[in-house]
Amino acid sequence: MVIYLTRFLKIPSHLQELDEGKPKVNSSLPPYEVLEPFDVENKWIMMAKVDILNGNDQEQMQKGIEELTTIKKEFEGCFDLKVNDRLIFDTRVKA
Repeated sequence: MVIYLTRFLKIPSHLQELDEGKPKVNSSLPPYEVLEPFDVENKWIMMAKVDILNGNDQEQMQKGIEELTTIKKEFEGCFDLKVNDRLIFDTRVKA
């Protein structure tokens, strides 16, 4: 099981490099202290995942699901965990 804790930050507009008035990829990142939260509430995102070696093996898939269900129950009351379709994170699938 791998648990990620992330937060999205953005470069303030006054520090963003522009190309013909449009933001472009900065040549370097500004110091961490000047980055701003992407969302107003400054939320953190926790994601738990289990890697399955053979996705065609139903027994392995069921064990992975059971591990995730167990961790969800352990965090119940502390965090609002939601199950999302894994395909929303798959860049190979067109939206």
